[in-house]
Amino acid sequence: MFKKMLLIISLVLFVCIGIYEYYLQELKSKRFSDGLKLIQDLDIQVYQGSGCLYALDKQKGTWKFVLDDVFASRPQSVVFGEGFLIAKDFKDYKTKLFYSNKSPDLLDEIDIYCPCALSNGQHQLAYFDFLNKNDKYESLNVIDIKSKAIESYSDIRNANSISWSLDDKSLYISRGEKISRFNIENGEQSFIANGYWCKVLPNNEIGFWRIDGKYSTCLKMNIDTKNEDVMFSTKHYVLAADWGPTGRYVIVLVSTAIHGFLFISDYVALPIIWDTETGNQYWLPPLRDIKGGSVYWIDGKEVRFYNR
Repeated sequence: MFKKMLLIISLVLFVCIGIYEYYLQELKSKRFSDGLKLIQDLDIQVYQGSGCLYALDKQKGTWKFVLDDVFASRPQSVVFGEGFLIAKDFKDYKTKLFYSNKSPDLLDEIDIYCPCALSNGQHQLAYFDFLNKNDKYESLNVIDIKSKAIESYSDIRNANSISWSLDDKSLYISRGEKISRFNIENGEQSFIANGYWCKVLPNNEIGFWRIDGKYSTCLKMNIDTKNEDVMFSTKHYVLAADWGPTGRYVIVLVSTAIHGFLFISDYVALPIIWDTETGNQYWLPPLRDIKGGSVYWIDGKEVRFYNR
């Protein structure tokens, strides 16, 4: 009798776990489907980096391997252009331009250390590197991609994000949760706001993040008036962020727990898109076994980069 009761209880428990797991999968599928539909409607491509670079399949919701052995594990460690990207190759530790339709070119004499950013005209790259091989101080550099001419600014260090002004004359740099504007023509610096993950947006605005106690808060600020508007706050720890070109959407990579089999939680780096006008959030499928990394919002169709 006892064995029969134990068997019945085991069967009931097994069925309940199965139903619960099915419910979780359906719930996650629904959340992910909304996010996938959004990026299809907006015609954008989402990339995520770790030790390799991956692209999200907008139809299937799976991550596709794009480029191997490139340094992509930190925010703004990969730079996207029209039909090319710039990244450090782990095979020979050289900085290269990877093209969608031909073999990569070598960018001689530079050793990029993120963050880095491509100018709006796509002919200048702002990046950080080490002053020399024996110390840990970084220097800000701007290279003309065609002529290879380099300007160095050794007093700009310890940045966590960088963004070009719309006229490509200044750089907005966040360091130690302070955002400053650096004029590359005359070297002048000016304080803008307290925050990090800054990005220059249209309408003379910047978007950025601020840590307030247990919350990560997303803000926009008018550069001239210094008026700040809070978009939303989240308890999620933000690992990386990238803005859409209009400033309405921001994609973030957060560390969170996803429930799995037998109620076991799996901590992953989850991409979430926030609509700053409505406050709605859209989950995208996480890249499994990746706890950190970088995330990129790229307008237009996916570029198939050269794969060695």
